[in-house]
Amino acid sequence: MKQLQNLRLYRSIAIIAGFVVLAVFLIKFHNVWKIPVEESAPQPKQENIDLDDLLSFNDQHQIWEPIAEAEDLAANTPLFDLFTPPNIYYEGSQLIMEPCSQWQFDTTFPLRLKNIKQKKYRLQFEGYIKPDPQSKYVIILHDLEHDQVLRCEEGQSFDSLQFAILSFSMKTIEEDGMIINSPRVQIFDSQNKQKIELTGNTKYYDDRYDVVLENIDGATYILPEIGQEVKIGESTCILNKIEPASKSVTITLIDANNQKFHKHLRML
Repeated sequence: MKQLQNLRLYRSIAIIAGFVVLAVFLIKFHNVWKIPVEESAPQPKQENIDLDDLLSFNDQHQIWEPIAEAEDLAANTPLFDLFTPPNIYYEGSQLIMEPCSQWQFDTTFPLRLKNIKQKKYRLQFEGYIKPDPQSKYVIILHDLEHDQVLRCEEGQSFDSLQFAILSFSMKTIEEDGMIINSPRVQIFDSQNKQKIELTGNTKYYDDRYDVVLENIDGATYILPEIGQEVKIGESTCILNKIEPASKSVTITLIDANNQKFHKHLRML
C-alpha cells in the first residue's frame, strides 16, 4: 500500500516538472515562432485645423449666405445664420482651404434672378372638428389674404371672401398597416370660377409666382405678375415671361434714355 502511494506521488511530481520545462521552453523560444508582419509605410503627420484660422478664412472670402427672410418662415421657426464652407482637404501633409465658387454678376446686365416663389392658394385647410356624433363637421380654413381663421360648415357661403363650401367628405385609407382618416373639402372659388379640393396635411398652391430679382448691390425687387413693372434706380423693369420648370424668366429693362434691353435670366 505504501509503495502504491509513493508511485502516485512520483507520477504527480513528474507531470508538474514536465509542465514547468514546457513553459520555460515556450518563453525562451517564442520569438522564433512569431509570424513576420509587413510594416506599413509611415504616414505623414497632418496638422490640426485651427478654428480661428478657419473663421478668419471665411471672413476674408465672405462665403456666407445672408440669414433667411423672416416673412418666409413661420412665426415660431428658429432662424439660423448659415454660410457655405470652403473646400477643405489634405494634399500630402499640407492642409488646403479653397473658397467655394462665387456667383459673379454679368457686368453687361445689372440684375440677376434670385428666386421664383410659387404662391400658396389663398385658402388653406387646417383641420376639422366634430363636437358630437349628431352634429355637422366644423371645417377650419386659414384665409391667408386676411390672416384669419375661418370656421365653416358644408354648404356655407362667404360672399365677401368670394368662395363657398360645396362639400366635406372623410375617406378612410390604409397606410403602412394603419387606418388613417383623410378629410377632403371641396370649395367653389368665385374669383377664378374654379372648383378646388383641399386635403388634410397638404398645402395647396396656385399658378401664381413671385419673381425675385437682385441687383449688384444686393437689393431685391419682387415682380408678382407678368406685365408688372418695378422701378430699379432710374430704370424700369417689366416681367414678360416665367418658366418655373427651367427656373428662368424673361424681362425687359428700360433705362433712363428709354432704351430697351431684353434679357433671359436663369437661376444659378
